[in-house]
Amino acid sequence: AETSGGSMEPIYRAVFQALYKDAEAHGGGKVISGNISLLERNRIQTQRGDTILRYVATTPEDAPWMLSKVLFKDMKGISFAAVESGKPIHVPRVNNHGNIHFWNTDRDQEIYSGERDGSFIVVPLKDRRKRVFGLLGIDTLNDPRTRAIFITHEIQFFQGIAKAFSIAYHHVDIRQKTMRISESA
Repeated sequence: AETSGGSMEPIYRAVFQALYKDAEAHGGGKVISGNISLLERNRIQTQRGDTILRYVATTPEDAPWMLSKVLFKDMKGISFAAVESGKPIHVPRVNNHGNIHFWNTDRDQEIYSGERDGSFIVVPLKDRRKRVFGLLGIDTLNDPRTRAIFITHEIQFFQGIAKAFSIAYHHVDIRQKTMRISESA
């Protein structure tokens, strides 16, 4: 955050690299995907809720389906439950859950036909006042193994990554606001 020059791109990259390295070293070589979504005021379709989640960063394999997409509160999924509770939600076996929103419809068919299973977790991103401003989502749906479930130490690591991201995000946000103020002065 301190060397990014006010850009979030290096921070997004660092988050996903940390997730990849952890999955390789401590996750038994799991194949993971990740995404970061941020809460925004809903100005698109106000009848669908006050807030939306916009996907601002994803791992490369999910980018064509998720990047810049918007999740409304009335859509299928567990994301808003995590936002409202402020606690991580872990779905150990996605094909048994039934309430997961898939942007990639091919993946949706693979999961619910039993061809593939995986684990999914959303971890709230919080500011200093413990208010949720977004989510970090991680899944193993691209993992070809049948049992790719997250275990306790991985979930704790994801919570640590979310906390570090939140600190970096607010550092860059303050830097950007300071630069705007100095430019206008």
